[in-house]
This record gives sequence, structure tokens and C-alpha cells, in this order.
Amino acid sequence: MSTTSQQEQQEQQAQLSGLAADELGNIAPRSLDWSDADLIALDLETTGLKPEECEIIDIGMAKVIDGKIVDEYSQLIYPGVNLAPVIVQLTHISDSDLVNQPTLGEVFPTVRKLLGNRPLLGHNVSFDQSFLQAAAERFLLPSVTNKLIDTMLISRDKFPQERRHRLQDVMIRLGITRVEKHRALSDAKDTLEVYNLLEAMPHSGGNLGK
Repeated sequence: MSTTSQQEQQEQQAQLSGLAADELGNIAPRSLDWSDADLIALDLETTGLKPEECEIIDIGMAKVIDGKIVDEYSQLIYPGVNLAPVIVQLTHISDSDLVNQPTLGEVFPTVRKLLGNRPLLGHNVSFDQSFLQAAAERFLLPSVTNKLIDTMLISRDKFPQERRHRLQDVMIRLGITRVEKHRALSDAKDTLEVYNLLEAMPHSGGNLGK
């Protein structure tokens, strides 16, 4: 990581020092009005791949203005089912982490309000959008039809010769060396750092998002 990037991260942490996280890392936003955001970086952890069958267990979002994080939201969610061992291994989230957490129905109205109509930044963000849209339909809230900005598609555009474009692959390719924290918010913040670096590279054309 460059010195400039380290300095920017320190500045962002100083800005966000007023955000209190509980013992499991849940963070309430300073404000429920994110309508002035340039974009919202987000990531979800889920119990599986199909939004019609599976549940969201972790939501992480960062409000971004001028490329910097100015507010954050992080929330574990009780899915009402036990997690499959493969999900525990993948996410490092256990049933005991979730048992006393709110349900999706309790938190999603706040999530939908924060999202508003701002562009959504994510890695393979159409996956996250599909779960958000399923939740919006389930709880009779406005559809999630926000513009999508996908760092996986941008990576394929910038590195067409590469075959692997997982978030960790792209981070390593860009010189970002960091131990994975296996939480949605940390992945959302990593995605923003990747996005800023990719956008600074020469453009080679292609379809980068919706």
C-alpha cells in the first residue's frame, strides 16, 4: 500500500472515530440521510447464492463523497436458520454470532432508506443487488434499481489478460496487501480502495456497469 493510501486511510479513520462499534462490529450510521453521497460502497454476506431461497446475514455499507468514506453502516442479521458449515468457513460468521441479532425485517427499512437512489459500488455487485431487491419485494419497499458500479467488470476491462478477478485477486494485483477480515463492511471498504485505484488507470473501453 502506498504512503498516500495509508495517509488517506488514517484521515478516514479519524473522520469516522465517532462511530461506535459493538463487540461484533455492528455500526449505526451517524445520519439516515445519505442522499448527498456520490455512491455507496456495499457488500453482503448470505447463507447461499439464491436470493429467493437464502438469507442475508451481514450488511456493510459506506457512504462515499469525493472518493472518501464519510459514514458507515454494519449489521449482522439473524437469518432464522442454522448456517451451513461451508458458509461458516467462508464468512467466519457463526450461529452464535447471529442468535441475538435483529432480523432482516427489522433492519431492512433502514438499509433501504440509506440506499436511496444513489449508485451502488460493489464487487460482483449484481449479486448483492439481487438480494437487496428480493428483500425490497418481501417487505413491500421501493425496488432497488440503483445504478450499479461493478469493480469485477472494471477489473476485467483493465486486466483482460488475467483470468481471476475475485476481490482478493484484484487487491493483490493492485498492490493492496491486507489480511481478510471476513466482514461485509471491510469488503465494501476494500472494494472502494480497489475502485479508486482502477479508476486512476488508463481506460481500455468496455462495459463497466449498469
